[in-house]
Amino acid sequence: MRVPTFLATTATLFAATASLAQPAETAAPQPKLIVAISVDQLSSDIFNEYRRSYTGGLKRLAGGVVFPSGYQSHAATETCPGHSTILTGSRPSRTGIIANNWFDPSAGRASKDGKIDYGVYCSEDTSVAGSTSSNYTVSPNLLKVPTLGDRLRATNPASQVVAVSGKDRGAVMMGGHNTSLTIWWDGKGFTTYASASAAVPKVTAAVNVRAKAEIDKIELEPGYSVGVGGESEKIDETVSGFGPVILMAVFCIFAILVAEFGRFKEALVVAGVVPLGTFGGLIALLVTGNNLSFLAIIGFIALVGIEIKNSILL
Repeated sequence: MRVPTFLATTATLFAATASLAQPAETAAPQPKLIVAISVDQLSSDIFNEYRRSYTGGLKRLAGGVVFPSGYQSHAATETCPGHSTILTGSRPSRTGIIANNWFDPSAGRASKDGKIDYGVYCSEDTSVAGSTSSNYTVSPNLLKVPTLGDRLRATNPASQVVAVSGKDRGAVMMGGHNTSLTIWWDGKGFTTYASASAAVPKVTAAVNVRAKAEIDKIELEPGYSVGVGGESEKIDETVSGFGPVILMAVFCIFAILVAEFGRFKEALVVAGVVPLGTFGGLIALLVTGNNLSFLAIIGFIALVGIEIKNSILL
């Protein structure tokens, strides 16, 4: 199925094999798929004005039940508090998302220029050391209530919840805390949580490649350049710093083996299992379609330790 993607659009998909618990005598047919779409600035009057001209997916949606008088009952809304209400059924005073950005005098953090930042971004993890409201790690931690997707997953862990948006806050607030996949556009490509980079599917990576190819065609004025930012930049910075660490770890492990056995030959035999296990791990990543992400690197480091231990015991 081909779904057009707009940067001002948030789409959340719920594929469930069980709906929320209901009494057996009143059980309704259980839907197999729920699609929730939020389009910024698309008010009900605009929807109705162009309703006869829609094609594709919008035409199909327009053929169903429409509530032209629906509205959000909180005032002075922004995108983040608005998205936090759509699939939670709670007002911003309960979701904890009162604005896109707000100030907390008790949460001062030092920024790169040495100034204290009292700002808080709605979909950031404020517990990450060194983060600020402008240089943040995306997270649903500040959302205080469960979304529809969270409730589906709690009822049936086999349910699949996918949130896609042109902004991180749109995907996070409508997806919730326990999605199967959350991706958003960071300006240069689609990305996901830094701790879940391995979960980015192949189709998303392919879209990013095509997007980068189109961006590279743009002719920029002298002095301007295009680079990958947002979460993708943070992931690259994190992973790139592991090279020297891994080399140092391998050297230290081999030095300990030489000191333990007293001979270079025995230490080389024990350490010889490491390339075999590493090769097998890379093959497993290739077969499963996963990337060599931060979590995968941590797994390889643990694998090396286990291989060394088993080789010594055997």
